[in-house]
Amino acid sequence: MSEHIIGTSQAAIDGYEQQALEIFGRVNERMRQLVTQAFSLIYAGPDADTVFNPGLIRLATESVGQIDQAMTVFANAVATVTSNISRSLGAGDIVFAYRAPVLELPPPPGIQADDYRIDVGGFETFINGELVDTRTAIGRMIAENQDAFNAIPRATADSPGWSGDARDYAQNVVVPAQTEQLTAMVDQVMQQITDFMTSAKDGTLSADQAGVGG
Repeated sequence: MSEHIIGTSQAAIDGYEQQALEIFGRVNERMRQLVTQAFSLIYAGPDADTVFNPGLIRLATESVGQIDQAMTVFANAVATVTSNISRSLGAGDIVFAYRAPVLELPPPPGIQADDYRIDVGGFETFINGELVDTRTAIGRMIAENQDAFNAIPRATADSPGWSGDARDYAQNVVVPAQTEQLTAMVDQVMQQITDFMTSAKDGTLSADQAGVGG
């Protein structure tokens, strides 16, 4: 009769934590690159300083913040489930804390113009290029994170890995659910950016859409 092994490996879980935090850091950096690209677009006219620039600042802050929040929730959920397993086997809590860096926004281009000016080609390239590329890249990073969690070694007769029903629950329930929520948040943020930039490109951006004065 085969032996049912329940084991935990602090080193293996710590190794995943390091990978996850590195991946989350890359997600954050990619979003910051997108924000910087948005701020480099040429948009000038009577509503630049009153609608577009304030709206862009709000959008950048909220977009990065929403994804940071989703990654923080992910980290907390993983810390809870792995700590439960660790404590049940006589070890201590697992510390897994994602701390989002402070967002430093670049200044708007500051182009002076009395007439309405917009680099339509630049906006289209941003919407159909940088935005799409960023969404794809972050999607790969999220999948990489889930694969990294699933790769935590399992316990065997010769190796104290990590196994048992709690491990299966973490891998099959907790992490997929958190991955789905993080993916949904990224989709929502990318749509918000797309809508904002499309409105600016089409000349239909309003104070209400930009969130000015709300």
